[in-house]
Amino acid sequence: MSTTINDTPVQILISGAGPVGLFQALLLAKLKVPVRIIDRASSICPLSRSTGIRPRTLEIMDMVDHEL
Repeated sequence: MSTTINDTPVQILISGAGPVGLFQALLLAKLKVPVRIIDRASSICPLSRSTGIRPRTLEIMDMVDHEL
């Protein structure tokens, strides 16, 4: 399925494969909008760079999982 606005194909580039960029890509993918993600790093970081996920963030992720 191709996504269009006013008959113009939509192409979305997400800059950054951190939590926000990946979550945005997930939301768009659930809506069948094709995305491309680019990141400055050339490989995956083997260690976590965060200390946890806040409760409200978990609530939003849960809503997205059930509503879309």
